[in-house]
Order: sequence, then C-alpha cells, then structure tokens
Amino acid sequence: MARSRKVLSPRAILVPIGSEVVSGNVVDTNSAFLSRELTQLGFEVIQHVAVKDDAVMIIRVLEDALGKADLIITTGGLGPTFDDITKDVLSRISGQPLVFSPTQLKHIQDYFRKRKRKIHKSARYQAYFPRKSRIFDNRFGVAAGIGIEKEGKWLIALPGVPYEMEGLFKTEIVSFLASQFGKTKIVSVMNAKITGMSEVDVVKKLGTRFPPADNNIQCGIYPSPGEVTVRMTFEANNHKKAASLLKFWGNALCSSLGAHLISLSGESLEEVVGKLLVKRRQTLAVAESMTGGLMAKRLTDIPGSSRYVKGGTVVYCDPIKAAILGIDKRTLHRYSAVSPQTAWLMAKSVREKFRSDWAISITGNAGPGSQGRQPVGIVFVGLAGENTKVVRKYYFVGTRERIRWLASQSALDMFRRALLNE
Repeated sequence: MARSRKVLSPRAILVPIGSEVVSGNVVDTNSAFLSRELTQLGFEVIQHVAVKDDAVMIIRVLEDALGKADLIITTGGLGPTFDDITKDVLSRISGQPLVFSPTQLKHIQDYFRKRKRKIHKSARYQAYFPRKSRIFDNRFGVAAGIGIEKEGKWLIALPGVPYEMEGLFKTEIVSFLASQFGKTKIVSVMNAKITGMSEVDVVKKLGTRFPPADNNIQCGIYPSPGEVTVRMTFEANNHKKAASLLKFWGNALCSSLGAHLISLSGESLEEVVGKLLVKRRQTLAVAESMTGGLMAKRLTDIPGSSRYVKGGTVVYCDPIKAAILGIDKRTLHRYSAVSPQTAWLMAKSVREKFRSDWAISITGNAGPGSQGRQPVGIVFVGLAGENTKVVRKYYFVGTRERIRWLASQSALDMFRRALLNE
C-alpha cells in the first residue's frame, strides 16, 4: 500500500547586504517583512545571513545559500554609489556580463523628471543588468529587482529601501514566485497578542496540549515589553482544513487566556481599543505627564483615529497641570504630581475640557532619579467615564524608555478591559 507523503516546502534564505546592516547602524526590517510574506506563500525560511559590502564574502554567502535553498532573496546594494556591488556579484555568480537596458534608463529618467530632480551621472549605472537576467520593474523607485536562475534555483535581488522593497515584492515578486514554485499547500498564520502575563505564565495557562505534537503546526512564543505573542503557523491541503485549525486554536486560546488575550490577528492594543470605541461610537481624550505624548501618539498612529480621539494634553510640570487642567496647586503640594489624587484630577479635567466620553491620564516617575516622594518606576493611571472613576497604581522596573512604554501599555489595557466589561 502506498503511503501519503507530505509535500516539502520550497526553502528560502534571506541575505541582507550592506555594511550598515552588519554594523547595526541600520535595523534590518526587510528580512522580517520577507519572512512573514514568504511563510504565507508556503516557503520555509531557513536562514537570514547579513553580509557586509565585500564581493568575495557576498559570493561565498550566496553560493552557500544556493546549496541549501530553492530561493535566495538579497536586499540592498543596487544603488549607484561605490559600495553598491550587488549587480557585479550577480554577474560573477551567473557568469554573464552586465549589459545596458535602454528601457530601464528611460524609467530612471522619467522618475527624476516627474519629481523635478536632476538626474545624476552615476544613475546610468542602474540601467545595467546581468545578461539573461529577469528584470522586475520598480514603480516605487529607481533600482529594479533582478532575478537569476541557476540550476533550477532562483536568486532574486531587491532594493534595500523598505518602502521600495515591499512595494516591488507585492507587485512583482509574489506573482513571479507563484508562477515558478506554484502553491503546494495552504499556510495560515495566527498571531495571538497577550498582555498582563509573562511567557512562562502563558505556557502554563495553555497547558500540556501546547505546543501541539503535529508536524503541520509550527509554534513560537515571543515576549516584548508588556506583551507576549504566540505565533502558530498551520499547513493544510485545503482552505477548509486551514480555517478549521485556525478556529479550533483560536477558541482554545480564548478559553485559556481570557481577558489577557488582546487579539488573534496581531492587532496592537491601540488598534483593539480604537475598534471598540468605533463600535460603541464613543470618544477619548488623554492627559499625560511622564509619557510626554506617547499615549496620544500610539492612538493616533492608527488610520482613522480621528473618529474617536478628541485630543489630549501633555502637562509635564506642576504649573502647567494647574494652568491647563485647573488642578489646585494646594492639591499638587499636598499629594505631589505623582499620586492617585493628581491622576484622577487629570483624567476628570481633560474629559471635561474635551467633552469626551472617556479620558485617560498617566502620571509617574520614569527616572533616572526619585521625584518628590515617589521612587523610580511608580505610575498612576486614571480613567474617567460617565459612570467610571478608577485610578490604578503600577510599578515597573527598567530603563526610562521601558517604564514609559509599559505605562502606556498598562493604561491602554486598563481602558480596553473597561470597555469590554461595561
């Protein structure tokens, strides 16, 4: 009797090129984006290998990658300057000379002309490509993508600018990969966001069934300040099976984690809060001291947030708390700016000032030194609503940046739970 065999995923390796990436001066967000996209397309990403601008080293890395994977994607090194050597490397690997493309030169000229910018002489170099290579048009910039087939495997070079790389990948590379590799399976991904728990607590809550002993399910748990992400990747032969796995494990996480679960689709706290406010047709105002506008920034980073964010104030020093929010100076002197009394008055006052349904306030000491009577890490969050008067005390440990972030995270989560429970 013949046995069924699991279809192996095509393997991919990502190679960000650039001394600035290796040195840490530029954060490699490109590989993170490509990993997510390729996984959704059914590829197994097995390595990220960053390499500096050195032709010998790049060739060595790429030849090694071609021995391990079916697809290699490089990012960076396609510009017109002296350190952009990716094309030369591709020419050497493919054994094909660089040839001039009049079509690409016209694209470059049109790009500069539309933006009323003078074209540089060095830009002409970007119209050269290895002979017999596949050129992927870049409608988002100047540097076109390049594809080279070698012994049945594909080596694709993309520009390093994230905006250009992402746009080019979505408009050109996705369809190309489908034509070359096909769709061997359905891949679904669940990104469960959890707050108020450590990664150890999350694993305990999920119990012995997690992670599942199933070769078609890959699991990972990733902590970050104030949050834990559980990522589950499901492989299935059809959409119905993939949907069934997502539903089963979604229900399992909801049951186990309760209110600690923010979202199953990777949405941030501010996105979830925004959707809840839109659904309830309610508005919010914020008053911030120690966070210096971080809460307002997070909320207004979401497109369409003007539907529910009325506004806010940064009242960083006591005289401004008194002048802008009308907090009695005697109250500030008696209880201090970092106190539950001040937190409540900040929330109450900003709600009245902006005539919003809800208001959140944050006051605390993020360090580095003690402030008045309160040690570093003490935070008070106030929440005011029509029938709500809540102030909570938190204590955080870490750098000034970490404490401020955790304060905004806790404030958003406190508000989320209030919206769910009302």
